[in-house]
Amino acid sequence: MKRKLNKKRVFIFILMLILIFALAIGGFVMSKLSSVDKKASKEDYTVEMGKSVYEIFFDLENEGYIKSATMLKVYAKIVGIKEIDAGTYEISKSMSAPTIYKTLCEKNSIKKEEITFTLNEGKNIKQLAKILNEKVGISEDEFLTTVNDKEYVKTLIEKYWFLEDNIIDDDIYYYLEG
Repeated sequence: MKRKLNKKRVFIFILMLILIFALAIGGFVMSKLSSVDKKASKEDYTVEMGKSVYEIFFDLENEGYIKSATMLKVYAKIVGIKEIDAGTYEISKSMSAPTIYKTLCEKNSIKKEEITFTLNEGKNIKQLAKILNEKVGISEDEFLTTVNDKEYVKTLIEKYWFLEDNIIDDDIYYYLEG
């Protein structure tokens, strides 16, 4: 005696298989996006100028910050790929891949080196160039050339209300001095 296939049972069986498959895939993806090390401390990670987002993902995988660059790439495509600026960021192997991605996308998370110096009244522009060279490493000649470049000074005049066209005068030795 042959039994008839019950359409309802076949439908439930197929639905269960799809659900199990979806849960397995979801578990796999979640495991690949989870943190590498639960107890790791924050470290400095440097993004070099000109690196693409995907190159950064593969670099993160090679350095052991994330488990799968490919899964992070899929995640980034789903949430929307954002630019990552060059700079130094604090990230940890205890962070999930999406958290690392979010940290790298936030412009304010870049660690910035702060340099403090005082520009005293009465200093001339050559003395300022020397101070900048000592504190920041900008060449004195490069600084003096830049501040005396007519086109550069014109862009500053357009940008800053307190600078006027009359500072570009051939009788003035340095346009921005004073």
